[in-house]
Amino acid sequence: EHDVVLGAVADVLADPEQTAAAAKVGRKAAKVGRKALAANPYTPEKIAIGLLTTLMVQDLRFIVTSGVLLPEVHRAAETTLARRLNLQRRNEEE
Repeated sequence: EHDVVLGAVADVLADPEQTAAAAKVGRKAAKVGRKALAANPYTPEKIAIGLLTTLMVQDLRFIVTSGVLLPEVHRAAETTLARRLNLQRRNEEE
């Protein structure tokens, strides 16, 4: 049952039109859903990595420290977090 739901969500995220429609449901619900999918070790690697750039810094920190990710997703999360933090520092310096 869990796999069926996850598969359906993955299908929606793979289709840009459906993703846009899902985003209209509500920013909070979409943010929570993206974080949950990215942090779920059963989410396909390509989808999880694709979601990382849509997350906030605190969500990326949570994902990096969760310890349950595939190695590829963990590395991508660390890289995304580092880039985001560097961007924040540069913006604060200006």
